[in-house]
Amino acid sequence: MKRLSSQKRQFVTIKTLLKLSENNNPDFITTSDIAKSMGLTQGAIFKHFPTKYDLFNNLINWISNHIMSILNKTLNNNDSALKALEDAFFSHIKFISKYPSIPRILLLQLLDSRDTLPKRTAKKFLENYIEKLTLVVERGKINKEICESIDTQSISEFFLENIQGLVLYSTITKNKKEILEKAKIVFYIFRKGISCQNNGGISE
Repeated sequence: MKRLSSQKRQFVTIKTLLKLSENNNPDFITTSDIAKSMGLTQGAIFKHFPTKYDLFNNLINWISNHIMSILNKTLNNNDSALKALEDAFFSHIKFISKYPSIPRILLLQLLDSRDTLPKRTAKKFLENYIEKLTLVVERGKINKEICESIDTQSISEFFLENIQGLVLYSTITKNKKEILEKAKIVFYIFRKGISCQNNGGISE
C-alpha cells in the first residue's frame, strides 16, 4: 500500500473496518484482520490507533460527524418542519445504505456492559441526534404542521426507530436496494401519524 498521510491512513482504516463489519461481527474483527485487509502490519495500525477501543471510538466519531452534518444541513435548509424531517430521513437512509454495517457497530457498542469510551461516544451521538430532532418537531408544532398533542420526545425517538427498523429489515432480507422504496412507505405512515393536516403523500 502506498505511503499515506496520517489522517488519510486513519480514514482508510475506518473504511476497512466498516467493510469488514458488513459480513462479520465487529467485536471479533482483530487489528490483524484489518492490517491484512489493508496490506499492512499490525504495527502500522497501532501507530494510529494504540488500542482497538481507540479505533472504534474514532470510527463512531466519524459516523457521528457525518450523520450530524447531514441532519444539520437538511433541518436548517427547510422552513417546513415536515419537509426538514423528510429530507433528514431519506438522507440518513441513503448514508446507511452506503455503509450498512454502521447500525450494527453502534448497537454493539451501546449494548456493551462495560463503560467504554466508544460506548459513551455512541450514547452522546444518539442524545445529540434526538435533541436536534426535538427542536424541529417543536418548530413544527408552533407552525401548526405537527400535532401538538403528540409527545415531542416520542416523535423524535420514533423517527430514529423507523430508520433502525428499515436497516434491520434490509439486513434480514439481504436486499439493500429495497430499503429506499420501503423508506417511502414508512415515512408516509410516520408523517400521516404526526401531521396536523393528516394529508401527507409519498414523495417521488
